[in-house]
Amino acid sequence: MGNVRESHARPTTRLSRFWHRKRNSPTIYADLGSQVPIPPWAGSYRVDLFRARSEPTAKTMPNHVGQCTITKIASISTRFGEELKPPTDELDSSGTAISYANTGYQVSYSYIAAIAQSHIGDEVLLCLVSIPKNCPAGDERGKIYSVTNLNTTASWLLPDAQHGCGGA
Repeated sequence: MGNVRESHARPTTRLSRFWHRKRNSPTIYADLGSQVPIPPWAGSYRVDLFRARSEPTAKTMPNHVGQCTITKIASISTRFGEELKPPTDELDSSGTAISYANTGYQVSYSYIAAIAQSHIGDEVLLCLVSIPKNCPAGDERGKIYSVTNLNTTASWLLPDAQHGCGGA
């Protein structure tokens, strides 16, 4: 039979999206206090799925769920543009922000160690995994992107804004 990677070496688009979402589910609840980390094999698994895809790579930011692109990290900081450091106490809400060469941006109220361990210029696999529905006209916030650093295979799942569409 073989392991999951072998049996899904050439997944269909629907199947790869299903597994991609299932593999990301532990991080969806991180900002709500979940202590479940992304398993160490998840980054390699995402890269394998990407390489086995049949659809073309996005040239800019992905605009369809399941679409991915390769880009580079342009900046890493706190939400306030300061140097990203581990929090000094549990009330520290400086969070994490990261921007990409293709104009992508992600932000969290939490400290994201996988981002802190990344470097400007690292290549990443960036995939759109969720687009909010029923948003006010012109409010594009709230898209969620999965990112895997191709140098470290560390992964994270974050939104493109501090608030979802229709929020503050």
